[in-house]
Amino acid sequence: MQINKNKEGTEIAEWLNSLGFSAAVLLYRTDDRDAAFSDAQRLIRLLRAHADEYQIKADKIGVIGFSAGANLAVRLSTNWRKSAYARIDEVDDISCRPDFMMPIYPWDLRPRKNPANPWHGWLKTYELDSAYPVDAETPPAFIVQSLDDFCEIETAVGLDLALTKAGVRSMAAAEAMTDLSSAEYDKDGCLADADGIVASLRRENPWLFDSGETVSSAPEYRERRAPDYSKMSDEEDYRYVDGENR
Repeated sequence: MQINKNKEGTEIAEWLNSLGFSAAVLLYRTDDRDAAFSDAQRLIRLLRAHADEYQIKADKIGVIGFSAGANLAVRLSTNWRKSAYARIDEVDDISCRPDFMMPIYPWDLRPRKNPANPWHGWLKTYELDSAYPVDAETPPAFIVQSLDDFCEIETAVGLDLALTKAGVRSMAAAEAMTDLSSAEYDKDGCLADADGIVASLRRENPWLFDSGETVSSAPEYRERRAPDYSKMSDEEDYRYVDGENR
Protein backbone atom coordinates (compact mmCIF):
# COMPACT_ATOMS: atom_id res chain seq x y z
CA MET A 1 0.00 0.00 0.00
CA GLN A 2 1.24 3.50 -0.85
CA ILE A 3 0.20 6.90 0.43
CA ASN A 4 -0.87 9.47 -2.15
CA LYS A 5 0.63 12.27 -0.06
CA ASN A 6 0.09 15.01 -2.64
CA LYS A 7 -3.35 14.65 -4.26
CA GLU A 8 -4.89 13.13 -1.13
CA GLY A 9 -2.67 14.89 1.38
CA THR A 10 -0.79 18.16 1.00
CA GLU A 11 -3.02 19.47 -1.82
CA ILE A 12 -6.13 18.81 0.27
CA ALA A 13 -4.48 20.52 3.24
CA GLU A 14 -3.62 23.59 1.14
CA TRP A 15 -7.19 23.72 -0.18
CA LEU A 16 -8.56 23.55 3.36
CA ASN A 17 -6.12 26.30 4.38
CA SER A 18 -7.55 28.49 1.61
CA LEU A 19 -10.98 28.05 3.23
CA GLY A 20 -9.72 29.05 6.66
CA PHE A 21 -9.18 25.56 8.11
CA SER A 22 -5.97 24.35 9.73
CA ALA A 23 -4.83 20.95 8.46
CA ALA A 24 -2.22 18.38 9.41
CA VAL A 25 -1.10 15.62 7.00
CA LEU A 26 -0.27 12.23 8.53
CA LEU A 27 2.24 10.04 6.67
CA TYR A 28 1.36 6.85 8.48
CA ARG A 29 3.14 3.51 8.29
CA THR A 30 1.80 1.38 5.46
CA ASP A 31 3.38 -1.99 6.24
CA ASP A 32 0.88 -2.75 9.01
CA ARG A 33 -2.72 -1.55 9.34
CA ASP A 34 -2.49 -1.65 13.14
CA ALA A 35 0.65 0.52 12.99
CA ALA A 36 -1.21 3.01 10.81
CA PHE A 37 -4.05 3.02 13.35
CA SER A 38 -1.56 3.71 16.16
CA ASP A 39 -0.08 6.60 14.18
CA ALA A 40 -3.53 8.13 13.67
CA GLN A 41 -4.47 7.83 17.34
CA ARG A 42 -1.19 9.43 18.40
CA LEU A 43 -1.63 12.32 15.96
CA ILE A 44 -5.08 13.25 17.29
CA ARG A 45 -3.67 13.28 20.82
CA LEU A 46 -0.66 15.37 19.83
CA LEU A 47 -2.85 17.93 18.07
CA ARG A 48 -5.04 18.27 21.15
CA ALA A 49 -2.02 18.49 23.44
CA HIS A 50 -0.58 21.36 21.37
CA ALA A 51 -3.87 23.04 20.45
CA ASP A 52 -2.95 26.36 22.07
CA GLU A 53 0.47 26.37 20.41
CA TYR A 54 -1.03 25.60 16.98
CA GLN A 55 -3.93 28.02 17.60
CA ILE A 56 -6.56 25.40 16.86
CA LYS A 57 -9.70 24.29 18.72
CA ALA A 58 -9.10 21.08 20.64
CA ASP A 59 -12.81 20.22 20.44
CA LYS A 60 -13.01 20.56 16.64
CA ILE A 61 -10.35 18.17 15.40
CA GLY A 62 -11.63 15.88 12.67
CA VAL A 63 -10.18 13.37 10.27
CA ILE A 64 -10.44 13.10 6.48
CA GLY A 65 -9.18 10.15 4.47
CA PHE A 66 -9.37 8.71 0.98
CA SER A 67 -9.87 5.00 0.14
CA ALA A 68 -7.60 3.13 2.60
CA GLY A 69 -7.19 6.42 4.44
CA ALA A 70 -10.99 6.65 4.68
CA ASN A 71 -11.01 3.15 6.17
CA LEU A 72 -8.51 4.42 8.74
CA ALA A 73 -10.69 7.47 9.44
CA VAL A 74 -13.68 5.23 10.17
CA ARG A 75 -11.61 2.85 12.27
CA LEU A 76 -10.29 5.79 14.29
CA SER A 77 -13.84 7.08 14.76
CA THR A 78 -15.29 3.74 15.89
CA ASN A 79 -12.38 2.35 17.94
CA TRP A 80 -11.20 5.36 19.93
CA ARG A 81 -11.95 4.05 23.42
CA LYS A 82 -8.95 1.71 23.56
CA SER A 83 -5.41 2.76 22.67
CA ALA A 84 -3.75 0.66 19.99
CA TYR A 85 -0.28 1.15 21.50
CA ALA A 86 1.40 1.23 24.88
CA ARG A 87 1.36 4.58 26.71
CA ILE A 88 4.33 6.76 25.79
CA ASP A 89 3.75 9.86 27.91
CA GLU A 90 1.03 12.12 29.32
CA VAL A 91 -0.16 12.95 25.80
CA ASP A 92 -1.65 9.46 25.65
CA ASP A 93 -3.99 10.33 28.51
CA ILE A 94 -5.85 12.62 26.07
CA SER A 95 -8.81 11.31 24.07
CA CYS A 96 -8.11 10.31 20.47
CA ARG A 97 -11.78 10.48 19.45
CA PRO A 98 -12.16 12.70 16.35
CA ASP A 99 -14.85 15.38 16.56
CA PHE A 100 -15.98 14.51 13.03
CA MET A 101 -14.92 12.29 10.15
CA MET A 102 -14.89 12.70 6.38
CA PRO A 103 -14.35 9.31 4.70
CA ILE A 104 -13.99 9.84 0.94
CA TYR A 105 -14.61 6.69 -1.16
CA PRO A 106 -14.11 4.47 1.93
CA TRP A 107 -12.65 1.03 1.30
CA ASP A 108 -13.08 -2.36 2.98
CA LEU A 109 -15.69 -1.55 5.64
CA ARG A 110 -18.14 -4.37 4.85
CA PRO A 111 -17.67 -8.12 5.49
CA ARG A 112 -15.34 -9.67 2.91
CA LYS A 113 -16.13 -12.64 0.67
CA ASN A 114 -12.67 -13.93 1.57
CA PRO A 115 -11.74 -12.77 5.09
CA ALA A 116 -8.04 -12.98 4.24
CA ASN A 117 -8.19 -10.95 1.03
CA PRO A 118 -10.22 -7.75 0.45
CA TRP A 119 -9.46 -7.85 -3.28
CA HIS A 120 -11.96 -10.71 -3.63
CA GLY A 121 -14.75 -8.24 -2.89
CA TRP A 122 -17.40 -7.91 -0.19
CA LEU A 123 -20.64 -9.61 0.75
CA LYS A 124 -23.79 -8.10 -0.74
CA THR A 125 -24.99 -6.35 2.39
CA TYR A 126 -25.23 -2.85 3.79
CA GLU A 127 -24.00 -4.06 7.17
CA LEU A 128 -20.56 -2.95 8.29
CA ASP A 129 -17.92 -5.39 9.42
CA SER A 130 -17.85 -5.88 13.20
CA ALA A 131 -14.41 -4.22 13.26
CA TYR A 132 -16.21 -0.86 12.87
CA PRO A 133 -18.73 -0.70 15.76
CA VAL A 134 -20.88 2.38 15.20
CA ASP A 135 -22.73 3.66 18.27
CA ALA A 136 -24.26 6.86 19.61
CA GLU A 137 -20.81 8.26 20.48
CA THR A 138 -19.37 7.79 17.00
CA PRO A 139 -18.38 11.19 15.54
CA PRO A 140 -20.66 12.79 12.91
CA ALA A 141 -19.69 12.20 9.31
CA PHE A 142 -19.60 13.58 5.78
CA ILE A 143 -19.23 10.69 3.29
CA VAL A 144 -18.56 10.80 -0.47
CA GLN A 145 -18.45 7.92 -2.95
CA SER A 146 -19.03 7.48 -6.68
CA LEU A 147 -21.75 5.14 -7.88
CA ASP A 148 -19.39 2.86 -9.80
CA ASP A 149 -16.45 2.93 -7.42
CA PHE A 150 -14.51 -0.31 -6.97
CA CYS A 151 -14.97 0.21 -3.21
CA GLU A 152 -18.73 -0.01 -3.95
CA ILE A 153 -21.43 2.56 -3.23
CA GLU A 154 -23.00 0.11 -0.75
CA THR A 155 -20.06 0.91 1.55
CA ALA A 156 -20.99 4.59 1.84
CA VAL A 157 -24.69 3.74 2.09
CA GLY A 158 -24.02 1.17 4.80
CA LEU A 159 -21.91 3.57 6.85
CA ASP A 160 -24.49 6.34 6.56
CA LEU A 161 -27.34 4.00 7.52
CA ALA A 162 -25.40 2.68 10.52
CA LEU A 163 -24.71 6.22 11.73
CA THR A 164 -28.32 7.26 11.23
CA LYS A 165 -29.59 4.20 13.09
CA ALA A 166 -27.29 5.11 15.99
CA GLY A 167 -28.62 8.67 16.03
CA VAL A 168 -25.37 10.16 14.73
CA ARG A 169 -25.42 13.10 12.34
CA SER A 170 -24.35 12.07 8.85
CA MET A 171 -24.40 13.41 5.30
CA ALA A 172 -23.66 11.11 2.36
CA ALA A 173 -23.06 12.31 -1.20
CA ALA A 174 -23.13 9.87 -4.13
CA GLU A 175 -21.31 11.16 -7.20
CA ALA A 176 -22.16 9.83 -10.68
CA MET A 177 -18.61 10.33 -11.97
CA THR A 178 -16.33 7.37 -12.57
CA ASP A 179 -13.60 6.87 -9.94
CA LEU A 180 -13.36 9.88 -7.66
CA SER A 181 -9.65 9.15 -7.23
CA SER A 182 -9.25 10.35 -10.85
CA ALA A 183 -11.44 13.43 -10.42
CA GLU A 184 -10.86 16.35 -12.75
CA TYR A 185 -8.90 19.34 -11.51
CA ASP A 186 -9.10 22.87 -12.89
CA LYS A 187 -6.18 24.93 -14.23
CA ASP A 188 -5.21 25.97 -10.70
CA GLY A 189 -5.02 22.37 -9.52
CA CYS A 190 -8.24 22.50 -7.48
CA LEU A 191 -11.04 19.95 -7.59
CA ALA A 192 -13.43 21.29 -10.21
CA ASP A 193 -16.56 21.28 -8.03
CA ALA A 194 -14.82 21.92 -4.71
CA ASP A 195 -16.67 25.18 -4.08
CA GLY A 196 -20.01 23.45 -4.60
CA ILE A 197 -19.04 20.68 -2.19
CA VAL A 198 -18.09 23.22 0.47
CA ALA A 199 -21.30 25.20 -0.05
CA SER A 200 -23.33 22.02 0.42
CA LEU A 201 -21.29 21.09 3.47
CA ARG A 202 -21.87 24.50 5.08
CA ARG A 203 -25.59 24.33 4.35
CA GLU A 204 -26.17 20.79 5.58
CA ASN A 205 -23.63 20.56 8.39
CA PRO A 206 -23.12 23.84 10.26
CA TRP A 207 -21.66 21.86 13.18
CA LEU A 208 -18.40 21.79 11.19
CA PHE A 209 -18.23 25.56 11.13
CA ASP A 210 -19.84 26.84 14.33
CA SER A 211 -21.44 25.66 17.55
CA GLY A 212 -25.02 25.85 16.28
CA GLU A 213 -27.39 22.96 15.93
CA THR A 214 -26.85 20.76 12.91
CA VAL A 215 -29.30 20.55 10.02
CA SER A 216 -29.88 16.83 9.59
CA SER A 217 -29.78 15.38 6.11
CA ALA A 218 -31.90 12.53 4.74
CA PRO A 219 -30.44 11.26 1.43
CA GLU A 220 -33.08 10.10 -1.02
CA TYR A 221 -31.80 6.55 -1.16
CA ARG A 222 -33.14 5.92 2.34
CA GLU A 223 -36.64 6.13 0.87
CA ARG A 224 -35.91 3.70 -1.92
CA ARG A 225 -36.48 -0.02 -1.92
CA ALA A 226 -33.31 -1.85 -0.92
CA PRO A 227 -32.33 -4.91 -3.00
CA ASP A 228 -32.86 -8.41 -1.66
CA TYR A 229 -29.30 -9.70 -1.46
CA SER A 230 -30.48 -13.14 -0.30
CA LYS A 231 -31.71 -13.88 -3.84
CA MET A 232 -28.40 -13.04 -5.51
CA SER A 233 -25.40 -15.27 -6.11
CA ASP A 234 -21.88 -14.27 -5.10
CA GLU A 235 -20.84 -14.33 -8.77
CA GLU A 236 -23.28 -11.64 -9.85
CA ASP A 237 -21.81 -8.25 -10.73
CA TYR A 238 -24.46 -6.21 -9.00
CA ARG A 239 -24.95 -2.50 -8.57
CA TYR A 240 -27.81 -0.71 -6.81
CA VAL A 241 -28.26 2.56 -8.64
CA ASP A 242 -31.28 4.87 -8.41
CA GLY A 243 -33.35 2.14 -6.75
CA GLU A 244 -33.13 -0.31 -9.67
CA ASN A 245 -31.16 -3.45 -10.49
CA ARG A 246 -28.80 -2.78 -13.37
